[in-house]
Amino acid sequence: MSNLKELRNKLKNPVVKGSLIYTLAGLINSLIPFLLLPILTDYLSPEQYGILSTFMVLVSVFMLLVGIEQQGYISVNFFKKSKFELSKDIFNSLTISFLIFVILSILSILFSDLLEDIVKIDYEWILFALMIAFFQFVTQMNLTIWQLKELPAYFGLYQIGYSLINYGVSLVLIIMLSMGESGRIYGIAIAACIFGILSIFILIKNRHLTPSFNIKSVMLSLRFCVPLIPHGLAGWVNTGLDKVLINNFVSVSENGIYSISYQFAMVIGLIASSFNRAFVPFLYKKLNEKNPDNNKILVKYTYLYFLILTILTFLIYFLTPVIMRVFISDDYQDANKYVFWIMMGFLADGFYYGVVNYIYYKKKTYYLSLITFFVAIIHFLLSWILIPRLGSIAASYATAIGYIISFVLVWIVSNRIYPMPWLAPFKIILKKIRF
Repeated sequence: MSNLKELRNKLKNPVVKGSLIYTLAGLINSLIPFLLLPILTDYLSPEQYGILSTFMVLVSVFMLLVGIEQQGYISVNFFKKSKFELSKDIFNSLTISFLIFVILSILSILFSDLLEDIVKIDYEWILFALMIAFFQFVTQMNLTIWQLKELPAYFGLYQIGYSLINYGVSLVLIIMLSMGESGRIYGIAIAACIFGILSIFILIKNRHLTPSFNIKSVMLSLRFCVPLIPHGLAGWVNTGLDKVLINNFVSVSENGIYSISYQFAMVIGLIASSFNRAFVPFLYKKLNEKNPDNNKILVKYTYLYFLILTILTFLIYFLTPVIMRVFISDDYQDANKYVFWIMMGFLADGFYYGVVNYIYYKKKTYYLSLITFFVAIIHFLLSWILIPRLGSIAASYATAIGYIISFVLVWIVSNRIYPMPWLAPFKIILKKIRF
């Protein structure tokens, strides 16, 4: 009975409860594309899947450029400003992003031939990727507010609804209208527009969006966010650049096969980001209390998270070959050779989530820019040198190495900026062993 009572008490803990809901929503969102892989790999050739993968790479980099990590600025100020003041900051953030979207759209049209030659897809899809990036940023802003208000149920349901519309429309266009990869892209665009517009209405309804353009607020936001752009782009190098290089040095078809392996490895990333969404509000609250005992609690939660994530990673890795044989078309079976190294990279990236938020809290984001820029150079050089020589497998090596270096450096810097008792649990274990 005491164990059952203890379990109930743990489930009532906001971090545990929130993490479970975020993880469940994340798993459902990852399960939907998983279940659709047999259909997508049957209806799309590796080359078509490679085009689709490249398109998603563009969406991710445009998300960084359009959004310029402004969710981080809103998150840090959520508990420091009044709701009214924060609502004006959110309006200014959306205004900045819209202006960036317009500028990038004009530049994409002017340099369309060059972009097509680099990414190997038509420039019309590049414009679609920009539009999707803007609307997804608006949706992410709404989700960030729910996360900070500790409303994981709203967050999860909204994400699941987005995925259902996204993939539902895509399947109709791919299967019934035989539109190939174009059908998938249109499905993504329709879902992004619907939920982006809906997010604006929700922000207005909940009084989180007050029209009030303020140049001082804009400058404060840019001062926080601009140093994070290299950091975000460096993160994109770890996930996106390899696919562009595979397109150029190997083939678009091989990029399609390589991208299937990412679908499996990304489950680790989803679990890690789900924990982070639940943990960040709890972390900032504990740090704001300025209680040294809270630091021990935070370290304990972080190491427990490291252990659970490691176990889950290897469990998923050992199950992957079986799942691939059942779920994936024969044309894509070579994807299995990439999985281990990509999963090791995502595991290290998951550890990164456990230590990076102290840097955000102290607003020392320029350290992240320096670290990630350094790691991006290493990753780029490894990929550029090794992919032409070893083939696409080198991309998975570079991914793992890049994420591991990033985690180690961020942990070292994080502890210098905000010292935490990371060695305390090991000291306790050593004392118990001695006695």
